[in-house]
Amino acid sequence: MTASRTCVFCHEPASGQGEHVLPRWLLKRWKGQGPFTIWAGGEPLKARGGAAARYQNIERVLLPVCGDGSRNNCNGWLNLTFEEEAQRPVEALLNHLAAIGEPDVTAVARWAVKTLLLYRHPLARHMEREKVRQWRDEYADRHEQSALSLPPDLLPQMRQTGRLPADVSLWVAVVDEDTKPLAPPAIDLFSMPSRVHREDGAGGRPGSSTLGFGPLGSNGAGARMVFHLLFHPLIDVRHPLEEQGLVSRLWPHPPTALDPQLLPRLDAAAGRYVGGWFQPSGMSVGLQDGERWPQAGELEVEKLEFPPGPSPLSPPVQ
Repeated sequence: MTASRTCVFCHEPASGQGEHVLPRWLLKRWKGQGPFTIWAGGEPLKARGGAAARYQNIERVLLPVCGDGSRNNCNGWLNLTFEEEAQRPVEALLNHLAAIGEPDVTAVARWAVKTLLLYRHPLARHMEREKVRQWRDEYADRHEQSALSLPPDLLPQMRQTGRLPADVSLWVAVVDEDTKPLAPPAIDLFSMPSRVHREDGAGGRPGSSTLGFGPLGSNGAGARMVFHLLFHPLIDVRHPLEEQGLVSRLWPHPPTALDPQLLPRLDAAAGRYVGGWFQPSGMSVGLQDGERWPQAGELEVEKLEFPPGPSPLSPPVQ
């Protein structure tokens, strides 16, 4: 039995091809709305002949998770713990741009954290793009080995404790390709350590995941709701766009209400900074017991102006 066929939560045998990272109730939202284009590296993936690869159905992402036949049934646990309480408020946000309050905001935040943790797992299979030779030749290895992929041990910890991992932050924004360009002031580009370790054994390697859902509402055109997750073990972070009121933090301290119509609409170039406000520094940081990073005087930032085109710091929002 290979590692790829064992459950990412409990290491029991996984079921079938794997379980959907995006639940079926969400995938149905895009039924009949194709064709869809898959983007990587800032450009659409190309099929044989050079034309953009197009698919009638939204891309499926599968992950090895045990199901009904297992004593743990981690897929059933996911449904009970995250999906059932989040389905109604997620659909209200995406389909109707409806404002939601508590406890629905917390349910959406927890669901989004779970979904982005699974989406960026090293064993997640992106089924449609795997059929494209360009993806296999140019991007697959980089995707699996990326310094920003999320550590796989987060999911077993989450299953054992029943809690979302510590030092995980989640932000949400609305990106609208049709809105007029923004001209916000320069932001501080955060230089993120590639690994943090502390004498008591705590720490780890940071990871990131960004995922957008659209169109919003019945006539949302190019508008998408974009979630950005950052795992920052023992690292204190602040999102510069949050300080400017351009993104809203959903986790670990959910707001009492979320109204997507009150969120500023970011143009495509600014929207790429929802998840592109930091860069890995390549350095490893050692801490003493009880310490967190950065210590006084150790914070490295670089002033960054919004350019007129796409950000080179992060891939385009999916």
